[in-house]
Amino acid sequence: MVALNERSSEMETADSQLSYVRKMTPADLPQVLAIERQCFEEPWPKGVFVKSLEMGNSAFCLVATFQERVVGYIIAWYIPPYSRTQSELHIHNVAVTPQMQRQGLGKLLLIQTVQDAIEDSREVCVISLEVRESNTGAQAFYRSLGFEITGIRPRYYKNEGALIMEARCEDVLNRTRE
Repeated sequence: MVALNERSSEMETADSQLSYVRKMTPADLPQVLAIERQCFEEPWPKGVFVKSLEMGNSAFCLVATFQERVVGYIIAWYIPPYSRTQSELHIHNVAVTPQMQRQGLGKLLLIQTVQDAIEDSREVCVISLEVRESNTGAQAFYRSLGFEITGIRPRYYKNEGALIMEARCEDVLNRTRE
């Protein structure tokens, strides 16, 4: 059980230990890659993480730490309004170590990313992501934060399609305050 503190970048667990969310650094990559391999059938190669870190303010790369260890991360990219009338925050990857899942860290990472995007004056209004059609747990998590299915990408993953889910930033932040 967790309680979000006044600052969204920290979380208190039942045993009164704090988890923090901070910017990812290159030094975090070994732990991030280990989590990636634990959580995904088709893990990203190291180069994708390095590229995201090198994108500067076009990418939001955060880690959640607990007892000074990285236990989760999020990678999101800012997408300017090319085909839309508004900017978009595209969530590429969110993962939490299996032993720390269902304790609020994924939510904490997502909230902090949305807040960072808004504070950067990006005028981001829409958040988008893809999720495996078979990953009903992740779908339920995103729905609880206001995401809705807006499309399907057939054969997006090696063996199955992906659901496209979207939410408005204010809807996500409002649901986290309830």
